[in-house]
Amino acid sequence: MPDLLAWLLVLAGGLAALLLPWLMRPKARYPRCKSAQVQVLSKEPIGVTFHDHERFALVQRRFRMTKRCARCQETWAVELIEAR
Repeated sequence: MPDLLAWLLVLAGGLAALLLPWLMRPKARYPRCKSAQVQVLSKEPIGVTFHDHERFALVQRRFRMTKRCARCQETWAVELIEAR
């Protein structure tokens, strides 16, 4: 019985070693062509919001970003919210 458990642990470790790089691969950021090579062309501020609470203060900055795919050269716009 302990030999079976040891073999199962070795098998599970080997399977995890094979699957871990696949699970940790960089995800595609542009859904049409599945490219992860994205360039930021511009980052324009839209506005700033200040939230004052009892224990902390929060500043949210909103940006409109224009990005371009390095593979297919398509451009698109996204909004980004940074919180500090």
